[in-house]
Amino acid sequence: MAGESELREVRLEGDDGSSAAIRTQGATLTSWKTADGQERIFVSSTAKYERGAAIRGGVPVCWPQFAMRGPLRQQHGFARNSTWQVARQDKASVVLTLDETTAKLAEGWSAPFALEMEVSLGKDTLTQELRVRNTDPTQSLSFTTALHTYFTVSDLPSVEISGLQGLQYDDNARNGAIVTEQGDRVRIEGEVDRLYEAVPGAVELRHAGGGVRLLRHALPDVVVWNPAEDKASRLADLSDWRGFVCIEAAHAAGAPVELAPGASWVGRQEMSKL
Repeated sequence: MAGESELREVRLEGDDGSSAAIRTQGATLTSWKTADGQERIFVSSTAKYERGAAIRGGVPVCWPQFAMRGPLRQQHGFARNSTWQVARQDKASVVLTLDETTAKLAEGWSAPFALEMEVSLGKDTLTQELRVRNTDPTQSLSFTTALHTYFTVSDLPSVEISGLQGLQYDDNARNGAIVTEQGDRVRIEGEVDRLYEAVPGAVELRHAGGGVRLLRHALPDVVVWNPAEDKASRLADLSDWRGFVCIEAAHAAGAPVELAPGASWVGRQEMSKL
């Protein structure tokens, strides 16, 4: 399968009866069903499955920058818009790859790189590992990144997100105001667009239909996002803003990751059923 460049979907099956789907379009995870049959990942019914587009929903890979936090004029970078290659696959895991020769590079980007995205199923868990290697022999590589996870929720008003109390966040729904989270539960009331810096432990999402725990490695920051009705109405590929909340594992709030020539970095998130 190495060298494939066509858009396709890879299906995974766990020994516990769980399943997942990953698209070569952006290496985007588009489904994770736990053994109880519950879909944990939201994808818009109007998402675009076409070369060069980012999928609205799932887990887009934001790289080499999160939002506009970087030198590019392209929101969230180009990894999510590129067609990745399937390097290897077995029943419950897959590795996809991308480099400067296969990516749909953004204007102004010329640095060489090698990315790998590994997705694997375990008992009531799904793990994503993003590996970045600087293949330039003389120049350093700088980036910010996020795994932009859209979690499906059965009832948005019932959503409670824990693990963020006492932390500062950049409130992009309030023109970048710096705010300290006072409550022990974050609820979605109107537009929410927050970047929490240096989150020390697990973050948990609970709603009327279930819950998920999110663990992170080398992704210290957490983004919580839901556009609410007004902003969602301007997103043509978003079908139902009430059906999801984004909780994103990120390296975006502080200094970018800096990789010396030949150096590597690994960021990981593990999602588990509550």
